[in-house]
Amino acid sequence: AAEAGTGTLTASAGSVTLDGTLNMTGLAPNLELLSLGSVTQPGGPLTVANLFGTSVANFSLTNPANAIARSLGITASAGDVVLVDGVNLGLVGTHSGDNLFFEVAAQGGTLIVGSTLSAELSAASGGRISLVADHLSENSASTITAPAGTLELAPFSAVNVSLFGGPTAGPFLVDPTMLSIVTPGLGMLVVGGFTNEPAGATTATPSASSLSVDGTVTLAPFAMGLNLLATGAITQAAPLLNVGTLAATGGSVTLANSGNLIATSSGIAATAGNIVLVDGESLALNGSYSGNELFFEVAAKGGSLTVGGSAPATISAAAGDLIAFVADGISANTIGSIGNAGGTVELAPFSPINVSL
Repeated sequence: AAEAGTGTLTASAGSVTLDGTLNMTGLAPNLELLSLGSVTQPGGPLTVANLFGTSVANFSLTNPANAIARSLGITASAGDVVLVDGVNLGLVGTHSGDNLFFEVAAQGGTLIVGSTLSAELSAASGGRISLVADHLSENSASTITAPAGTLELAPFSAVNVSLFGGPTAGPFLVDPTMLSIVTPGLGMLVVGGFTNEPAGATTATPSASSLSVDGTVTLAPFAMGLNLLATGAITQAAPLLNVGTLAATGGSVTLANSGNLIATSSGIAATAGNIVLVDGESLALNGSYSGNELFFEVAAKGGSLTVGGSAPATISAAAGDLIAFVADGISANTIGSIGNAGGTVELAPFSPINVSL
């Protein structure tokens, strides 16, 4: 309804539900949905050129057959914004809520953050923003803000993900511009997997088939933590710099660049291969580590490797396989465990120094 004397539309409906198929083609290019409660879509799909709206509770359109060309701004003042689309989707204007989830549920689909004009994506403190599509692009004037929260960048299909690679590194490329539009203060950047909120998930799982770090990534001050996810191999050709906390899950995880600057690892899982983690500064291992063979090295003179820094570390290799710790100083603080039945544990310095037991 229009507010008296202003001509401004305000919500009057207690809730809005899209119960059937709604095709706006030839009727109107724009659809605005306003609710004092939630906006939901038990039916569908919705076909429209431009969508915008507001709600108090969740604003959730989850039909993967939706054909929405652009979202011109959606605000959920006390809930989440969830928008699933089956065609290329452009985001323009302000999108805000506790958590934001945008997905192009189509092989080869594109999600554009700021398609013709800039977009402002804002989650609550500690909230989550998920951007899911086989191709991501962004307007450099856009902003992504989730104070102490999480940003997830992931493909819809099982494709390779490249961090800072060239134009041919895709199909899913996270380029430096994407990181540059993030407001500093993000808690965790997740690449290669996402929390599937429409399916009721509460933790991120891998969607990428593989992941490669192809260009130098300087994480801080944009984010404190980095979580790399893939069902297959995770590799790197360039270093990861200023990473406060690293986590990774892949078929194998090989981060062997001696220029890495990673303060802490909170856990790494290689579901079908080895873990190799090389760092250029002192490194603390917290959490769980599992794989066939495990290799940890601090490739710096005088560097230290701490097993169980601020939390217990559980280091588990396959039976008969190898666990290697290489650093000029090796210590174990918080009680954890190291296990590889019938295998080998190697303790060695990086530099040619004396070893004392």
